[in-house]
Amino acid sequence: MQWCRRFLPITITDMPGGDHRVDPPQRIPPGRECMFEPLDRIILVQRHGSPSAHLWLEELQRASIRAPIAAIVSSRDPTAPPRIELATDQLAGRTCWRAVIDGLDRKNDLLAFAQAVEPELKTLWNAVLRASGDQANHK
Repeated sequence: MQWCRRFLPITITDMPGGDHRVDPPQRIPPGRECMFEPLDRIILVQRHGSPSAHLWLEELQRASIRAPIAAIVSSRDPTAPPRIELATDQLAGRTCWRAVIDGLDRKNDLLAFAQAVEPELKTLWNAVLRASGDQANHK
C-alpha cells in the first residue's frame, strides 16, 4: 500500500474481516497487523446493531494500530428507500461519524442510490478526509 502514496492522493481498500471461525473472532489475525499499519483512517462497515465497532477498536489497540476509526457505517434496511442518517460520537477520545444507511443493497442501482443520498455522502466523505490520526498524511 505504501507505493500508492507516490501515485494517488487517496487509496481505498477493503480489508479482510478476520477469522470468525475462532471464539472470540479475531478481527486482525496474527501476522495481518502489517496490512493495517499504513492506514490513515478506517471506515468500519457493519450490520445495524452490531457490536463490531468496539470489538474492532479493542483489536486495533491490541495490535497497536494508530489509524482512527473515522466513521462507522451501519446498513439497516436494504429494502427501504435510500436514506442516510448522520451523527457524530466519541470513540476512543476522537470524533467518529456514524452513518445509518437504508436502501444499500448490491442488487440496487448504485448510481441511483448515490444520487438519492448525495448531500449526506458528501458530508460523510469530507468528514472522513478531515479526520486526523497520529500518522495521517493526506488532506
